[in-house]
Amino acid sequence: MDKKSFEIVLDEIRKCVLTEQRTKAIEHVHGYFSSEQVTELLKYFSWADPQIKAVKALQHKMVAVPTTKVANILNCFTFSKDKLVALELIALNDRHPQNNY
Repeated sequence: MDKKSFEIVLDEIRKCVLTEQRTKAIEHVHGYFSSEQVTELLKYFSWADPQIKAVKALQHKMVAVPTTKVANILNCFTFSKDKLVALELIALNDRHPQNNY
């Protein structure tokens, strides 16, 4: 997603009060997020449960995430069990840098 479009999404996320509203806003976005954008979005979801919900909403809206960048997303989570759940959700988007197509 280009920078301007992402800023529009961030503005919408900031306007939302409830986690459910933020999750719905992500679900309605047309486009794909980079790993950096996913990391930025997760900052607007406090605690693990809302972050997991956000990752579920983002699961099919992420461009392929290089293995080296998966750690950046996982570092948004505090506990190992939450990191494992997030890893399972984004595993389909994981790819090795040598396999760029």
